[in-house]
Amino acid sequence: SSSPQTSRRPVRCRTAALLRRTIWIALVLTRRRVSALRPLAGEATDAPRRWRISARWRSQMDRMVAYRDGVGGGSCEVPQKWEEDPPLGRWVWKQRVEYKRMLDGDAASSMFPEKAELLRREGFVFRSYEKAWRDRYEQLVAYEEKHGDCLVPSRYSADPKLGVWVAEQRRHYRARAEGESTVLTDERIDLLDRLGFAWDAGAAAWEDRFGQLVRYKEEHGDCRVLPRTVRDPAFVAWIKHQRDQYKIYQREPPASQLTAAHISRLSALGFVWDPRQSVWDARFAALRAYQKRTGTVVVRTNDGALGRWVSVQRVQYGRRRRGLSS
Repeated sequence: SSSPQTSRRPVRCRTAALLRRTIWIALVLTRRRVSALRPLAGEATDAPRRWRISARWRSQMDRMVAYRDGVGGGSCEVPQKWEEDPPLGRWVWKQRVEYKRMLDGDAASSMFPEKAELLRREGFVFRSYEKAWRDRYEQLVAYEEKHGDCLVPSRYSADPKLGVWVAEQRRHYRARAEGESTVLTDERIDLLDRLGFAWDAGAAAWEDRFGQLVRYKEEHGDCRVLPRTVRDPAFVAWIKHQRDQYKIYQREPPASQLTAAHISRLSALGFVWDPRQSVWDARFAALRAYQKRTGTVVVRTNDGALGRWVSVQRVQYGRRRRGLSS
C-alpha cells in the first residue's frame, strides 16, 4: 500500500520525459516538501491547472495598469476596440465575460477568486453597470449639494438621463419590496438613504412642488400663487389641490391626501388655505390701520381698494339683514 504522505495526483503525459517527471513527483514530492516548495513557486503547486495565474495573464494585467496610470486617467476601462492596443481591449472585455461565467457556476471559466482579487486591487470594475451606477450616484450627490434635495424632475432639462435614473431607482425599490430580484443592493439603498432620497414617487412629487412654493415665496414675498404670476399651470393646479385636500382633511382626515405634517409645513410657510378669507382678513387689517390713522372707519367709496371693500361690506350686511344670501 502507498504511504499517506505521498501525493498520488494523476497527471496525463504524452512523452517519456513527462512520464519520468510524473513518477518523480508521485514518489518523492511529499506534502511536507510541497509546503516547503510552495513559497518558492509563488503559486499553489497543488492547485488545479486552470487556477494557476500565467505569466502572460500577469503581463496583460501590467499593461492594463500602465493604461490606467497613463491615458486611462485612473480608470481601467480600456475600450474593447482600442486602436493603440487591440489585444489589451479584448483582454479586458474577456475578464468580464469570464467573471460572469464564474458567477454562473461555469466550471470552464478561466476566472477564479485569486484573479478577481488581483484585478479589484488595481481598481478593475467587473460589471460595467456598477461603474455606470456609481457615476449617476455622483451626479445625484452634486445635484443634492446644489439644490438641497434629491428630487430630480423626471424631465430634468439639465440632465434628462439623471431624472430617468432616479425614477428607475424607485421602480427597483418597489420591485425589491415585492420580493423581486433587482440591481438595488442593500449598499446602494444605504448610499441613497444618506442623501435623503425619497423612495415614494408621490411623496417626491409633493416635495418637488413644496420646494417650488418656497422659491415662489422667496421671490414674491408670499404664498398667494396666482395664474398671472406663474407660467406653470400644473403648479397652480397643485396649489388648488392642497386647498381641496385640506377641506377633506377637516371633515375626514384619513380620506385626505394631506397629512398633519404636510399641513404643518404649509402653514409655517404662510400658505393661504382660504384665499377669500385671506383677502377679507387683509382688508380688515387695512381698515383697522385706517381707523388708527384717521380716527374713523368711514371710508369713501372712491378711496381706492379699501373704499370699494368697505362699500361691499355694507351691501353684504344689508342683504343679510333682509334674509338674503350675501
